Amino acid sequence: METKEDEVDYLSLLPLEIWHQILLEVYPPIASVDPNSPFIPMTIMLILYIQKMRASLRLVCRKLEPIALEVLFREIIVSDRAPRWKRLLDTFEAGNPTTSLPLSRTTGALICLPWRSSLEDNAYNWLCKLREYCPRIKRITVFGRNKDASNERVEWLSGVESVFYSASFLDSKFLQNLSIHNPSLHTLILCVDYLVLKKPVTFPCVTNVFLSFAERDGLSNFIFPRIRWLGISLSRRDPASCLGFFRTNGLNLDYLELIRTEYAPVPIIARELAGLTAEILNLCPRLAVLKVDARVIDDTKPRLFTLPAHTLILKADDVLSAEIALRWWLFDSGGQVPVGFRKVDLKLRKYKDFDKDHIAIGMLSKSESCCLDLGATFVTEYIL
Repeated sequence: METKEDEVDYLSLLPLEIWHQILLEVYPPIASVDPNSPFIPMTIMLILYIQKMRASLRLVCRKLEPIALEVLFREIIVSDRAPRWKRLLDTFEAGNPTTSLPLSRTTGALICLPWRSSLEDNAYNWLCKLREYCPRIKRITVFGRNKDASNERVEWLSGVESVFYSASFLDSKFLQNLSIHNPSLHTLILCVDYLVLKKPVTFPCVTNVFLSFAERDGLSNFIFPRIRWLGISLSRRDPASCLGFFRTNGLNLDYLELIRTEYAPVPIIARELAGLTAEILNLCPRLAVLKVDARVIDDTKPRLFTLPAHTLILKADDVLSAEIALRWWLFDSGGQVPVGFRKVDLKLRKYKDFDKDHIAIGMLSKSESCCLDLGATFVTEYIL
């Protein structure tokens, strides 16, 4: 027997615009930076998995299928295999006003360039058509992990607001061309094995920057006049260039994430990085949020820097390193002078049977009490 409840069309209780936003938020845009939280670079496998999950949203129900299709086409993904390039090109060619393919709604694209070789002319010509078939594209992600992109043409990569570029090698010429062709660029994410900047490179409108390098030369030649958000790999190599970068770009920073890339369990490495960190922080007078690794401290010396930041985000692999780091960051070596953080966010890696580790739980409880005594909010977030 049917009831009134069975006859209710629950989908109609919300406008289609709300359903569209709900499905869009299930898997947010891939290449984006949230100014209030750190950016996490994604692997190509994870990106393809996300797109696969987006495709599965079309199976939720028939009424939502058109919306799910539009969400799916918000970001297009092409691998470096020739058949897939052709398949997407054929899709583009079919994407005219008489078809139902929502390419006009596409706002992001992920392009996997051929490894170890340059783009063929036909592939380059296809890329130049990207703007024609997808006029609303604002975000571009480019994967070419084993490629030297320094001689790659960038004319096709123009007029966007967010760029995530992964390559083996980048230089001044490529990056300056990238800047010229994208005057409205506000987000720049570079994951590069080798960066060589022999000449100054200016990105006049970029506010959000994530820089990850294995080796770098000439980092101080980067100029970001409007930068507010920065995530950057921290290295002991070429500290003068690193400090030169912050002298140029640190004045207006609101958010800073210092990413530790050297994980050898040698105290001297952590102390050298702590010394470099101190010099960097002295060059960031307007900093509001700082995120650092718990091991990047030098507990043999007092802090020799001022810190205006109101929020400390501390990454730790274990409770002991977290507890030592909290003492160092919240007080000087004598335990007398508080920094003045109003919020401490501890991101702690949770190991097996952590809930039964009463010593660790007790240490965290003590740290929380110390923060409360200082008038600071203490939050612990467990990560896998």
